[in-house]
Amino acid sequence: MRGLLRTVHRWCGLVVAALFLVQAVSGVLWANQERLAPVFHPELRLAAPASPASLDQMLASIHAWNPRGKLDRIALPVYGPGAAAVRVDLPGQGTQVLQLDPGAGRVLSSGPLWAYPEQFAERLHGSLFLGETGRWLLFAEGLVLMLMAVSGLIVWWPGLARLGRALTVRPRGPIRRLVRELHLAPGALAAGFLLVTGLTGALMAAEPLTAALVSRFAPVGADVRPALAPVPPGAAPRTAEQALDALRARYPVGRLVKVRTLGPGDRMVLGVFLDRRPLNPRAYSMVGLDRMTGELTVFVDAARNPPGDVAIAWLTPVHEGAIFGPLRPVAATALGLTLILMVVTGLSNWSLRRRLTARPAR
Repeated sequence: MRGLLRTVHRWCGLVVAALFLVQAVSGVLWANQERLAPVFHPELRLAAPASPASLDQMLASIHAWNPRGKLDRIALPVYGPGAAAVRVDLPGQGTQVLQLDPGAGRVLSSGPLWAYPEQFAERLHGSLFLGETGRWLLFAEGLVLMLMAVSGLIVWWPGLARLGRALTVRPRGPIRRLVRELHLAPGALAAGFLLVTGLTGALMAAEPLTAALVSRFAPVGADVRPALAPVPPGAAPRTAEQALDALRARYPVGRLVKVRTLGPGDRMVLGVFLDRRPLNPRAYSMVGLDRMTGELTVFVDAARNPPGDVAIAWLTPVHEGAIFGPLRPVAATALGLTLILMVVTGLSNWSLRRRLTARPAR
């Protein structure tokens, strides 16, 4: 059985090694995007503003930058002072990134998605830029990662008497032994984390399948699809900031992390809030307000979700490491670097093994 698992482990690693590297590197960049943005773009090194810019100021700056752009989202900094990252879809040019001054609302820099590695990494990590096809590839990758974590741990297990020695990395000695120990010891220590990462990543990538599976054991709410009602005669639209104030009043325990808009003229303002209550850590809620009618729509409420939706909502904070709170970047970076080490040492072990077996016997 161990021989079979060793063969399966080796060939699975060879097949998906490149995809593992892509996901590990993009995951590390994504987890540290707020800290890396000023490194890639020095103009984004900002102090905390005395007072934040209004949403109307931000929307006006985005519109002035290019009136043809369709706003995708405004992501506000979560872990400290920094610029607001905006994504805009331009006809014929794809996704463009703007960085806004959170105090004045003015555009600090702009460019295509690939010019912002931390933003590029987020899109790459979530879909490989392949849409639904990319998500199913990531689903398969998550299953393979789970298989490799379990099979690697079984093949490696030395028994309790030799456990300490098996977790030792000896820097002196033959290079083949060092590479092998660098693959085995960290891999054994991280196997549980890699198993959870693969499971949550696969379930997130195959969201429709996950929802159908969970619904067999616990209720799952239906998707909310609002229809914008006809505008009453003489209705005066609320400003975007007034709509945002109404959303904050509706969800006072949440921290606003993203803003989106729907409809012509940014008619509906949507706020994505991060729940800060102890019993529901890192859960997200989304609420929208029609600026013309004042009608409020709750898309997702972290406090009132059905049990099935609560279970699904936990996938994201567990996968991203957000359950570690402020240590999330450290935890995600450590796991990403460990996966990179596993790929590099695994390929090196395979290459050294082939070279040794190809030598003629003396």
